[in-house]
Amino acid sequence: MSDTSEMTLEQKPGPGAILPQISIIVPTRNETDNIRPLLDGIADSLQDLKVEVLFIDDSTDDTVQTITLLQDQYPFPVHLLSRPIEQRN
Repeated sequence: MSDTSEMTLEQKPGPGAILPQISIIVPTRNETDNIRPLLDGIADSLQDLKVEVLFIDDSTDDTVQTITLLQDQYPFPVHLLSRPIEQRN
């Protein structure tokens, strides 16, 4: 179950949610070509753990679209927080 909407830090898991053992937070800026290899590496390396990946994105390229297209292809949640232009650095 992937989340394509913007997340807030106040969100809490619903009843019966399976909490991850590991949360991987990945800051990105114009990383379109690196998203798939990173997610593939995580899937290969951490297949026995409950993991989630959260991308915090400041991109001006197609990184957001790449993450959105790939996030349902993995056996773990892939979340995306794309910051507004005025908050990017």
